[in-house]
Amino acid sequence: MNEFLNVLLMIGSTLFMVFFFGACIFIHELGHFLAAKMCGLKILAFSIGFKKAWGKTINGVEYRIGWLPFGGYVDLPQIDATDDDVKDKDGNILPKVAPWKRMVTAFAGPLFNILFGFALACVIWVAGLPQESPSMTEFRVRTVDQESPEYAAGLRKGDVIIKRNGQRFNTSWGGFARDIMLHVGETTLTVVRDGKEFDITYRPAINHKFSGREEIPYPFFRPEIPVVVFPAKDSPAEKAGLKSGDRIIAIDGKELNDMEDFHLAIFYSGGKELTMTALDKDQKTTRTVKVTPVPYPNLKPEDSGWKIGIIFNAPDKLEVNKAIADIFPAGKILKSGDVIQKINGKDVAKVADLRPILEKNKDKPLTFTVKRGDKTLTLAPTKALYIKPHYIGVSLRIMSHPTPWKQFTNVLEMTWRSLKSVTAGVKRQLGFDAGYTTLGVKHLSGPVGIGKHLYLSVYKGSLIIGLNLVVLITFNLGLLNLMPIPVLDGGHIVLSLLEMIFRRKVPAKVLQPIAIAFITILIAFMIFVTFYDVKKMIPVSSGSGKKPAAVEKTENAKP
Repeated sequence: MNEFLNVLLMIGSTLFMVFFFGACIFIHELGHFLAAKMCGLKILAFSIGFKKAWGKTINGVEYRIGWLPFGGYVDLPQIDATDDDVKDKDGNILPKVAPWKRMVTAFAGPLFNILFGFALACVIWVAGLPQESPSMTEFRVRTVDQESPEYAAGLRKGDVIIKRNGQRFNTSWGGFARDIMLHVGETTLTVVRDGKEFDITYRPAINHKFSGREEIPYPFFRPEIPVVVFPAKDSPAEKAGLKSGDRIIAIDGKELNDMEDFHLAIFYSGGKELTMTALDKDQKTTRTVKVTPVPYPNLKPEDSGWKIGIIFNAPDKLEVNKAIADIFPAGKILKSGDVIQKINGKDVAKVADLRPILEKNKDKPLTFTVKRGDKTLTLAPTKALYIKPHYIGVSLRIMSHPTPWKQFTNVLEMTWRSLKSVTAGVKRQLGFDAGYTTLGVKHLSGPVGIGKHLYLSVYKGSLIIGLNLVVLITFNLGLLNLMPIPVLDGGHIVLSLLEMIFRRKVPAKVLQPIAIAFITILIAFMIFVTFYDVKKMIPVSSGSGKKPAAVEKTENAKP
C-alpha cells in the first residue's frame, strides 16, 4: 500500500513539475501574443508546447500544439531589430512597426510572468507557508561541527547569536542560513556567552554533508528550534490543557532541542503519561501539563513493529544520523556516523533490509557489525523493541502568511543578492578581489535543475511549497527577461527606446554581431549550467568524508 501511494506521489509530483514549468513559459509567451494582437503586429504562429503535433491557421495565425508540453512560443518577426527588412514565412517584406508597439509587446511577456506570480502569491498568502522555525531575534547554538570554520573561529554549543554582520535580525532559521550563504565577504556573528558579548568572524565553507553535490555553504552549526504546538480540537493535547502557541520546553524533565525530540518522545511513548513543561504564548508564564498519548486511529498491523530507534541519513545507505539512546537499547551502542554492514552476520545495504530481519528476530539478541571511521566493529548484542506509534493531536508547523507584495520584494532581494554573489565568485576566479564567496555560476540552475527542484518541492514537501517555488521561478523569469541584453525582452525594449529618442533604428550591421555574440554566450551558459544540473543529480553519500576547506584563524575569535 505504501509503495502504491509513493508511486502516486511520484506521478503527481511529475505532473506538477511539467504543468507549472510549462505554465511559467506559456504565460510569458501569452503576454507577447496578446500585446502583439493589440498592437497589430504580424503573428505567424502561437504554439502550446514544442515540436509541432497539430496546427490550424485562423485569421493568418497558425495555432499549434506541440508534443513537448514545456511552455510554448509566439513567432513575431516584426519585433526582431537585427534585420533592416523583416519578412514573413512566404518572403514578403512586412511593414515597419512603431517602436512603442515593439516596446509594449516585449514588455508584456515579463509583465504576465509577474502578474502570474502575484496570482499564485495570493494563494500562498491565504493558505500559509510552512517555515523551519518561528521568526526569531536570536539563536542559541545546539550543535557545531568541530571540523567547521565556525568552530575554528570560536563558536561553541550554548552561544547565543544576537547579530549577523553587525545587524539585528528577526527571521526564521532558513532565512538566517540563506543570508549567510548569500553574503559576500567574511561572516561575523555577534554572540553572548556567560554574559559577555563578542564577535566571531569566519569564512563560510561548502557543507558537503548537508548539500551533497549542490556544494553550498550551509552553516555547520544548528540552533535550538522552539517547539510550538497547535492542538487540534478535542485532541488529547487540547483536553490536557495545551493551547495554540504554547512552547514546549521539556518532557519528563528533559529539555527539548527541536521538533524531532518532541515527536520521538510522543511517538515512542507506548501510551505512558508525559509531563510537559509549557511556556505560554506570551513567553512569560510556564506551567506543567500532563498528557497521555494515544495510538494513531485505524492502525494497520504493518504500522507497528520492531524498531531499533535509529534515524538514518538516507534510505539507500545504513548510515546513522541519530540514535535514540534514552528509549532503545540499540541507541546506546550505535553512534552517529556508524554505517551498519551486518546484523547477526547477515549483510544489509539499505533501510528496507532492516524490517524483515527485525520481524524475524523480534525480541531475540541482535549483533551489529558497523563501520566506524576507518574501523570495522562488532558491537555487543542488543534487542529491538516492539513499537505501536502514539500521538497527542498537535501540529508543529509554523505558518507564515506573507503578502503578495512581500513575496515579490523577497524575490527581488534574493535575486539581487544571488547575482551579486555569483558575480563576485566569477570575478574571484578571474583573479579580481571581489570579496569572499563560495558561490559561482555552477550554482545557478537551468531547465534541468529547475525541473528537479519543482519535482522535489512537491515530492518531499507539499503542494504549497511547490507553489512557493513556482512564484519564485515566474517572478525571476519576468525580472531577468527585463535585463537590457540584446537577446532578451529588456534588450528589445532598450532598442525601441533608442529608436524613439534618436528617430532611427540602430543599424542591423551593428546589431547582428552583438546579437550573435550574446546568443553564443547564452547557449554556452545553458550548456554549462545544464552540465552542473546533471552532475548535481548524481547521488553522493552525505558522509563522503570531505571536510570543510581550511579556514584562517581570526584575531577576535574566542576559545
